[in-house]
Amino acid sequence: MRVISSCALLVHLGVVAWAGVSAQAEPPPPVPWPKPYLIVEAWKDRQWVSDVYVYDLAGHEIKRLTAPSLPTCRIIAMSPDGAEIAFEANASASYGFSLRYESLWPLHIGRTPCAAFSRDGKYIAYVGSSFLNPHEQVLRVTGSRTQERRVFEDIADLLFAPGDRDLLATVWHDKRASVRLIDPASDRQESVFDDEGHSYFLQSVSPNDPHVLIIASDLRTKVDALVSVAWPSRQSHTLRTFSARRPINNADYSRDGRHILFFADRILVMMDANGQNMVGVSGDAPTSEAPVHPEGCGPVMKSRRGFLSVGRRYAAYLGGRESVAVMDLEHGEIHQVPLTGTQLRRVYIVD
Repeated sequence: MRVISSCALLVHLGVVAWAGVSAQAEPPPPVPWPKPYLIVEAWKDRQWVSDVYVYDLAGHEIKRLTAPSLPTCRIIAMSPDGAEIAFEANASASYGFSLRYESLWPLHIGRTPCAAFSRDGKYIAYVGSSFLNPHEQVLRVTGSRTQERRVFEDIADLLFAPGDRDLLATVWHDKRASVRLIDPASDRQESVFDDEGHSYFLQSVSPNDPHVLIIASDLRTKVDALVSVAWPSRQSHTLRTFSARRPINNADYSRDGRHILFFADRILVMMDANGQNMVGVSGDAPTSEAPVHPEGCGPVMKSRRGFLSVGRRYAAYLGGRESVAVMDLEHGEIHQVPLTGTQLRRVYIVD
């Protein structure tokens, strides 16, 4: 792997092309190791410093992706096919990395709180702030098309809307979250879900139907609901409502669009895409009769997604400080993949 230092990247901006979208007559080469594999962000050989690694499902390290010369790295997005990732280094610059070509390219100088790849993998969108003024932000789309606009909102999450033209964002204001539609090529911005009694959080876009998953959280009763939004009509349908103080998060569609996986009161559950036939996977599905976990006193999580990765055959999430829980979607079985000597921060499954 050719190592490009952080300083060199800042000097030679634009030298390395985005291999994932460069114009080529032939199809891109495959990733040079077999599926399935895990992309892992973890502390390992540098105390308090995160690096990015590839592991197989037996817990063997295949490759270290980030060079020791880079500061601590945080994964901010992964392409749907698992061939490209975007990461932030030391909260000061962000980069893209192609697993196919083992090439690194710069995205932004400054903070990059969130990013998203399009469904076809041709574009990446991100919110980037300035060193001089952290409140001065830009929303940029790069790849085979380039778009940019200034934003002043507190954007906690991004997804490409169905069709990959517009962007959907979880936006915070007045201590609550709303979902907005943003056109990255103009000043157009529309409210999708916003009212004083709720917070709304983006979750996922269906891979084969134009539907968007959103969590609606009642600020008074502490009741969460999982909502499906048809696109572009924006007609909403509540799939399931949960008991008070049974928080839900990390909802994602299976790759065939037939099921939804998410955490409900810390339990991994799965149900049909229409909200029926919910079953507990990592434990019994939470009910109103079961004991309620006490509310924590930690910081408010501005994004309620990013810690469950759903592939074609498997789903993966952090099973502990040194292990990854991998679920077989067909059989509903979970096994632990030990990653000895690590402190795990985030994991993605590619299958």
